[in-house]
Amino acid sequence: MMIHAWSGYKKYAWGYGALNPVKNIGISGGPFGDGKSMATIVDSLDTLFIMDLKQEYNLAVEYLNSNFEKNFKSIDPHVSVFEITIRYIGGFLSAYQLSNDKRLLNLAKFTADIMVKSIDTGCLPWTLIVPKTLLISNYNWIPGMCTTLADAGTLHLEFKTLSKELL
Repeated sequence: MMIHAWSGYKKYAWGYGALNPVKNIGISGGPFGDGKSMATIVDSLDTLFIMDLKQEYNLAVEYLNSNFEKNFKSIDPHVSVFEITIRYIGGFLSAYQLSNDKRLLNLAKFTADIMVKSIDTGCLPWTLIVPKTLLISNYNWIPGMCTTLADAGTLHLEFKTLSKELL
C-alpha cells in the first residue's frame, strides 16, 4: 500500500503538500501555505526508511535538501505553527534519528530557526507565522495573547528534542 500511495504521489503531485487521488493532482494550501509545501515528502521519510525503500527515501531526502529551504522561506501566507512543528520539525527529526543523516537535522534546525519567532513573544507561543516575513498572529478564534495547549505542548516536545540532538 505504501508503494502504491507513494508512486501515485510521485507521479501526480511531486513536491505538493498532498495528492488529490480522485483528480490526480497536487494540493497546496491549508496549514502549510500555498505552493509546493512538500508536506507528504517530509511525512513519508521515516516510513520509507523503516520499510527499507532506500531508493525512494534517498530521492525524497535529495529533493528536500535541494528545495525545502528556498520554498519554505518564500511562503507568504500564514502557516500553522502547530502543523509546521509536528509535521516538518518532527518529521525531519524522526528521519534523522533513524538514519543519522545530518542533512535532515539541518533542515529541522532551519525550520525551527524560522518558527522560533512565534515562541519569542514574551508570553505564550502564537499560532500562525508567515515564513517570508516572520509576521506572527493568532487564529481569530483565539483571544488576545492566548494559545492552545496542543500548540504549547508539541512545541516543547519538538524543540526540546531538536535542542538535545544539536548538543
